[in-house]
Amino acid sequence: MYDPRKVDLTVVVIKAYVLGGIFCLSTMGLISLGTQCLASPWTPVLVYLQLLCGFHMLEFITTSRYNPTEVDSDSFLLDDYQMLAANVLALVEYSVKVHWYGYTPKYSLVIVGLIVALVGQAFRTLAMYTAGTSFNHYIQRQRSDRHTLVTHGVYSWSRHPSYFGFWWWFVGLQIMLQNVFISISGGIVLWRFFRGRIEFEEGFLVDFFGDNYVEYARRTPVGIPGIVTRPQRQKQN
Repeated sequence: MYDPRKVDLTVVVIKAYVLGGIFCLSTMGLISLGTQCLASPWTPVLVYLQLLCGFHMLEFITTSRYNPTEVDSDSFLLDDYQMLAANVLALVEYSVKVHWYGYTPKYSLVIVGLIVALVGQAFRTLAMYTAGTSFNHYIQRQRSDRHTLVTHGVYSWSRHPSYFGFWWWFVGLQIMLQNVFISISGGIVLWRFFRGRIEFEEGFLVDFFGDNYVEYARRTPVGIPGIVTRPQRQKQN
């Protein structure tokens, strides 16, 4: 069961209400476009908002369902202001292109971006589901009794499938909007963040699981382009 001292239900309701409202308004916008859906330059924005709301809702739902003792009002990940800023800037960049320059998106790229984003979302959610109580939004510096080394399912494809999924989800969204500035700048910032986080986290994972993790890391890639780490067990004095 979740710890009621960590969960402000009022905040949970407000965040869920806002996300649900944005998702419904975006859906209504797509319905109102009707047969003009594929001709409108604003269709990618509406789909973008749907995917964004779906991501945050799934973060909370998956945590509350499969790791309820760790759920709190921040499990939506809506309090990550860097992520919020990146999404706002992405929408601003796209809106400026359309409003001021009459930009028309290439729908072949919209579809490619949508597929990449959905695959990334699937990996992210499946990682949380597969790890269960071993998954946490925060790096664990001490091993608990519930912390096990998960190597099956999506973890057999990537040893950090939640990071893999998050990165590709973000890249897919930017491909869908065909944003050059945010695609490059946001992608690099997120890539550097995950590289540092993975290197830091794997130091603890080696401490937790020893040679088992070293061997697992040797045969299982991260999956984010350019991020290659070689965790080693520290020598015992």
